[in-house]
Formats: sequence, C-alpha cells, structure tokens
Amino acid sequence: MEQFVMYFDQLTCPKSFPWHFANIVATNEHIIEVMFSNTASETNKNKITELCKQQLILYFSKKLTTFCLPFISQGTRFSSTVYDELLKIPFGYTSIYKEIAIYLGSKNKSRAVG
Repeated sequence: MEQFVMYFDQLTCPKSFPWHFANIVATNEHIIEVMFSNTASETNKNKITELCKQQLILYFSKKLTTFCLPFISQGTRFSSTVYDELLKIPFGYTSIYKEIAIYLGSKNKSRAVG
C-alpha cells in the first residue's frame, strides 16, 4: 500500500477577508483541501502547497480569476456535485447554500450543501 506524506502551508489572508488564514493541505501531487481559519499553525510545505499559495495571493489581489491546481476530491458523490456547482460561480460573485441546493434540485438540502 502506498503511503502519502501530507504537507501543510498557511497563507495570511487580506484584512478585508473574514478569515485570517488559508490552510492548505496537500500530498506530493495533489491539493487535498483549503480551509479557512483564524488560528495560526505550523507548516511543512512542498511545491504543491507553494503553487496553491501563489495562486491564492494572485486571486486575493484580483490578478487571477481561475485556479489551475492539481486537486483531488475525497468527498461523497453529493459533495462532488456541490463542488461542481461551486465551480460555476463566476469570479467576484457569491452564492448562498440555499441557492446551490435549489440548483441541485432541493431547497431542503441547503444544510447539507454547507
């Protein structure tokens, strides 16, 4: 069985952003997740986390509107459909969980979307 080494990096978000940090988790080949938090953490970065960090910096400075990262989804089938719907939200726009749930066919799934 192949063993994965996990790498972690953290970006300080702009002051206008509601969270202080973007926490990046990756393997040697893929981004696993990017989560936002208000807690500083230790880093163990690699080239994939650095690439993600660079693209987030460009995104926050409005110089990048589309990410090009090796990302692997580890969620359920429902999670995958939510991710696909999130990718349809244009740069500079926001959406609420209920809107996404309606696009997925049920306004009652807004809690599951979140």
